[in-house]
Amino acid sequence: MSLQMLFRIYVVSACWLSSVSRFDPLAPRVAPERVWHYAAGARRGKMSKIEEVFCGWTGYAIHERTTGSLSLSHRKEFVMIEPITTMDKRYSDPEATATGWEETHRVLETAELFWLATVRADGRPHVTPVVGVWYDGALHFSTADTEQKARNLHGNRHVILTTGCNHWNEGVDVVVEGDAVRITDQDRLERLAQAWAPKWDGRWRYLVRDGCFYHYDDHDVLPDAIFVFSVTPTRVYAYAKGDPFSHTRHQF
Repeated sequence: MSLQMLFRIYVVSACWLSSVSRFDPLAPRVAPERVWHYAAGARRGKMSKIEEVFCGWTGYAIHERTTGSLSLSHRKEFVMIEPITTMDKRYSDPEATATGWEETHRVLETAELFWLATVRADGRPHVTPVVGVWYDGALHFSTADTEQKARNLHGNRHVILTTGCNHWNEGVDVVVEGDAVRITDQDRLERLAQAWAPKWDGRWRYLVRDGCFYHYDDHDVLPDAIFVFSVTPTRVYAYAKGDPFSHTRHQF
């Protein structure tokens, strides 16, 4: 068996195990670092003409450069594998169908406001509205380092973000579950600042400095540092309202 074929087996197996582990909690989970090592070994072999292989939720892709050698890099356009979508018939009308991920994704991309739920140090819940941005397969929000939600996240990263329509008989309500991870990388923050800029007719403009956002206007930069958090969803629920009603789960 050729070295090239062995490499294909390694990578495809890693991706398959990564995918399987989403459904079976006992299945071995292949971390992105494992896939990185496989590709690093292949790069030393300078193999070429390998098709793109996307490794599920890791967001990494193996691709061929013009030099003929292989590298592993994060794609500029995040490739997000669609989740497993199921409808809970117990809470859905008999004639209802599951809300597709495309529709749920559209709600996340276009929402002007989200409600963020975090947990205080004493276990009490805390809920507050935030302006969220869906970017690179994750939901992002910001908070000043002095705010209650920032203090809550210091002790507990589990969060829920909700958005949707307040009318009972129309629209889709969406609930996102995941862990909030702070973003400090300068380049990524710059891209996120650009994604925030169109929100609310351009009222959400940020300056990036020292791993934080800062509000600014035509005259000055405000002194409060603003932390930016990313939430990669583990589960997303979509509640379609009207006739018929449905309860859909997107599992990542």
